[in-house]
Amino acid sequence: MYRYGFIGMGNMGKAILKGILKEEKAENIIFSSEKSENMKEISKKTGIKEAEGTDSAVRNRAVASSSEILVLAVKPQVLPKVCTEIKDFLTEGMTVVSLAAGVSLERLAELLGGDVKLARVMPNTPASIGEGMTAICFGQNGNFSEEDKESIREMFRACGEIAEVSEKQLDVIGVTAGSSPAFTYMYIDALADAGVKYGIKREEAQKIAAKAVMGAAAMVLQTGEHPEILKNKVCSPGGTTIEGVEALYEWGLKNAVMKACTACMEKNMRLSGK
Repeated sequence: MYRYGFIGMGNMGKAILKGILKEEKAENIIFSSEKSENMKEISKKTGIKEAEGTDSAVRNRAVASSSEILVLAVKPQVLPKVCTEIKDFLTEGMTVVSLAAGVSLERLAELLGGDVKLARVMPNTPASIGEGMTAICFGQNGNFSEEDKESIREMFRACGEIAEVSEKQLDVIGVTAGSSPAFTYMYIDALADAGVKYGIKREEAQKIAAKAVMGAAAMVLQTGEHPEILKNKVCSPGGTTIEGVEALYEWGLKNAVMKACTACMEKNMRLSGK
């Protein structure tokens, strides 16, 4: 029996795997993936066991039947198919963790049936370097013990910070933590573009921009001050920064970010049928 089993090994699955491998031995992990050719490469790089089988359904069943904690790292539209394939192969009392956005615990219970413990998590890709932010919601079925819950917490603590939340809050955190790295990368890229425009080499401009964003985020976390207060401390009267801030107000930075988050939430609602 393996400690962890992964069904699906896309970007998010790989990110979580990298985080877990900082604490867990590779020999305690098994996985399956839709594309068998990718599995060999992943297994070679990480040392984790690739499930055997002629097709993905067979491989998925092999993972489901041999794991203590099963991570479903597949897209929401693929999840029903995978659950149909594995539901008769789950061991009694096992824990199933779903990464699928918009698929509720109630729906998961319908898809899987049986007496399994269910949890939903919303991680983000910085988990791969131990800097992730993962929201966790535990289901009421399956008689979760505190020890069971702690196993899931430990799994994602290896990837960074965790927050235990209600299911209603989960999708919101999925946007503010899960989707926001993409928005932040766009911001860093824009800062780097500005550096290049004014004569800095691309590699150096990118490093400077990323470090500046990292430092600003650390200031929010370490000082506990409101971002608006920290922003005001950067803006000297009649200085250059306030000119830039005025331009951001004019061009609608805050509104654009809010609109992006709203778009993500609306997509989640469509996936969940709300």
